[in-house]
Amino acid sequence: MSEKIVLLEPKNFLANLAEYIIDRCKAGEKIENFILIMPNRRSGVYLRYFITQKIGKSVILPMIFSIDDFVDYHYENFITRDKKLNEPDALYVLYNLYKDYLGALDFWEFAPLGKRIYNDFEELKIYRRTKEEIQAVLMDLDLPDNSKTRILLENYPAVYERFYDTIYKNGFSTRSMRYFLTAEKIDWERDYKDFSLVMCLPFLLTESEKLFLRKALNSENFTLVLQNSKFVLDELKNQFEENLPPIAVSSEQSLLPRDLQVELISTDDDISEIYLVANKLANSDAKELSSIDTAIVLPDSSKLVPLLEFALPEGIDFNVSMGYPIKLTGYFTFFKDFLELLNFTQYDPETDSCLINVKKLKNFLERNFDGEGISDTLMFLKVLGSSGYSLISEKITPLLVDELISDE
Repeated sequence: MSEKIVLLEPKNFLANLAEYIIDRCKAGEKIENFILIMPNRRSGVYLRYFITQKIGKSVILPMIFSIDDFVDYHYENFITRDKKLNEPDALYVLYNLYKDYLGALDFWEFAPLGKRIYNDFEELKIYRRTKEEIQAVLMDLDLPDNSKTRILLENYPAVYERFYDTIYKNGFSTRSMRYFLTAEKIDWERDYKDFSLVMCLPFLLTESEKLFLRKALNSENFTLVLQNSKFVLDELKNQFEENLPPIAVSSEQSLLPRDLQVELISTDDDISEIYLVANKLANSDAKELSSIDTAIVLPDSSKLVPLLEFALPEGIDFNVSMGYPIKLTGYFTFFKDFLELLNFTQYDPETDSCLINVKKLKNFLERNFDGEGISDTLMFLKVLGSSGYSLISEKITPLLVDELISDE
C-alpha cells in the first residue's frame, strides 16, 4: 500500500473500516492475511461482525487483536514466553525491596501504599522513564527529615530499577514491561512479512506506543486508519510530535460526527446516578438516540445491571462502556492534582480572596507543566515553603502563571 495513513468517515466508523478491508481484498489481497489491531476488544467484536455481515458467506476471518492483546501475542511469540505478574505478587516484591530501607515493616500496612507505588511504576515504565530521569524530578522535593515519606521517595528510583530487574530475572513480566520491550524489539517487516497490518490507535499515546507506531509507519506492510476528523488529527500530531506520512483522505474532513455535549452531574449515591441517566434518556428525543451517536460511560461494571433494568428505553441499542481506564491518561492526573489544590484552599474574609496551599501549588505545577519558565516559579515556591509560609494569596498566583506561560 502506498498510503501509510487512511482517513475514514467517523460516523459508522467500524462499518466503514470493514468496507475498507473488503475493498482491499477485492483489489487482490487475501482477507486471512490481514492482522487488525484495535484500541480495545469491544471494537474488535463489532468489527468482526461488520466484516462477516458485509461478506455474507463463510470465510476465514483476519486476526483481530486489541492493542494489549497484540502486545501480549508478540511478546510471547517473538521475545520470550514468561508469566505475567499479578498485583498481589507485585506488592510482595515491592514489600521485600522496601524492607531493605524501612526495616521493620508490616505487609498489610504497606499494601495500600505499595499499590499506589506499583501503579506509578507501571506508568513510568510504559512512558519509558529511566532511573536517572526520576532522580532528577525528586531531587528538589522539600520533604521532612527522617520521615517515612522521605525514605520512600529518596529510594524510589533505586527501587524502581530493582523492581523490574528482579521480576525479569525470576521469569515474570508486567503489562508495561511487555509494551516497553515490544516497542523496542519489534520489526514489522521481518516478524510479519506475509501479513498486511492495519491499526486503529487508542486516543492517547504513551511513549512506548509512540515508538511502536514510528516503527510501524516505516514498514511497507502497515497502514494506520483514523477517523477523518480535524480534532483526531490535531491530537495525533500534538502527541506524535513530528511530521506524519502522506494521508489518503476518503471523505471531506469534519470536526466530529456531531457536536459533542458533556454534562457533569454530582449525586450522593449509586441509585441517584442511574435515576438521573434514566431521566435524561426519557426526556430525550428517541430519534436523536442511537448506538452510533450516544455513548454511556459507566465508572465500573457494577452499574451495568441497574442501567439495563431501569434506565435504557426499549427498542434502542446503546453503546455502554464499563470502567474506562481514565486513570491512565494525563487528563486524570491534571484534574486530580487541580481538585486537590482546590480542596486545600482557604477563604480569607479580611482580603476577600482565597489562600492557596504552597506545597500543593508546587506539586500541581511540577506534575502538569513543562518548560524552562517553570523552574524559577518552582524555586520561588520552594523558598516560600522552607521560610515557614504554607499559604499564598490567589492575587499572586495569576502573576506566577503569567510568568510561566511567557517564559515557556
